Amino acid sequence: MAQSKNNSNNLTQARVNKADEFYTSYDDIAKEVLSYPTTVWKDKIVYLPCDDPAWSNFWKYFKDNPQLGYKELWSTYYTKEGPSVLTKFIPNAIGTKNEFVATQDIESGDFRENEEIMEQANIIVTNPPFSLFRDFLKQVVKLRKEYIILGNVNAITNKNIFTLIMNDKLWFGPSIHSGDREFRVPDDYPLTAIGCRTDIDGTKYVRVKGVRWFTNIDYLNRYQTLQLQNQDHLEFFDNYDAVNCSKTKDIPANYDGIIGVPITFLDKYNPQQFEILGLDVMMKDNPRKNKRFLFKGKETYGRIMIEHKKMSKPLGHADTSAFEFHKEIFGDEPTPGINFNALYKHPTKGYYLFELLLCEESQTVDPWTSHPNRYWNKNWRKFVSLFEATQKLEGRLILINYAKAGTKNADKVKIIQLLNCSKEDGITEQKEFKMSREEFKAYYKDFVNECWGDED
Repeated sequence: MAQSKNNSNNLTQARVNKADEFYTSYDDIAKEVLSYPTTVWKDKIVYLPCDDPAWSNFWKYFKDNPQLGYKELWSTYYTKEGPSVLTKFIPNAIGTKNEFVATQDIESGDFRENEEIMEQANIIVTNPPFSLFRDFLKQVVKLRKEYIILGNVNAITNKNIFTLIMNDKLWFGPSIHSGDREFRVPDDYPLTAIGCRTDIDGTKYVRVKGVRWFTNIDYLNRYQTLQLQNQDHLEFFDNYDAVNCSKTKDIPANYDGIIGVPITFLDKYNPQQFEILGLDVMMKDNPRKNKRFLFKGKETYGRIMIEHKKMSKPLGHADTSAFEFHKEIFGDEPTPGINFNALYKHPTKGYYLFELLLCEESQTVDPWTSHPNRYWNKNWRKFVSLFEATQKLEGRLILINYAKAGTKNADKVKIIQLLNCSKEDGITEQKEFKMSREEFKAYYKDFVNECWGDED
């Protein structure tokens, strides 16, 4: 593939620009990678498109840790001369010293000239030149890749990037939330700013503010609820009907209208708790089109406009009137209707129907030993009906054996995925998983959190 002169000149200029010559530390990479579920990497091709294996800590970290479970590690890098090398690391046996490294000459190391390579990979991880961050992100999004890339927080003020955030297609990674980060820089980098240093080997370092990881890979901590307080005194913008909050911690719990928050709000943004409406300059009803709002006669710093999300009814406030109305009609008469605990539609896995089965302390069995086949004669209609319903939905029926909190068997939970059953033979095919109460709570919460992704 021929390298475009325009692309080559742009990338050369980016490399000449000292602000782009920042080399990410091994520790920062490790902290970010280890913040994701281990399943993220399993059997994936990890591609580092801006990394020379000779010096890249990205390459070094992943090569040092094949136990992550990735299938292959690839790397390419830009050179002024044009031609470059595609390097592949293929661990033959996880946890052993067996490995295979292959190299292949390519026409260009410019990431924009290597879409074909990127298209074959699964996860993109790197620190692209800051001045080309938008171009880089545009490419990985176009190719529908998973990614973890380092950039400056101010990149979110770009309309296209912020639209990804609004649509829950991009968010900040878990390991950097505030402050600055130290980067190694080239030997000829002028150390003039506060926070620069040179180590005993003569290696130069600078500290850079506003650095964040950008990703589209989910992680549990993204759904932590931000604890808020009621505010007695609310301050509004001069020219827009919204509360102005200069600090995320000052978001009022008792106001349901539009709230303007600083861009660092994204460090604590929980997509289940808040809805992002847009940047101040993007709001269609902004009276100063494409400009910041006014507060006390002065233009504010950039604001993200949010609202509290209208959540479904909390479990603690369950409405029992439907059950009472049903009982009013039928009394104690049996009906062929079936109750169940929860039905979810997962954005990628489809419908899941959960039925919780309580094991009383007085019983001779516990959640790990109990099974619906033990009382099939009494309840076969319920299980067969639920199974047939999930088959119609092309979904999955999940039975959960549990005991009440505080009882002797409370720490035992068993998940039964029902794969086949009949009135005559009971459950004939299943998958079974035993776990502790805390393990199940974490699993169930993760699953429910993933289901929010289907709201679009």
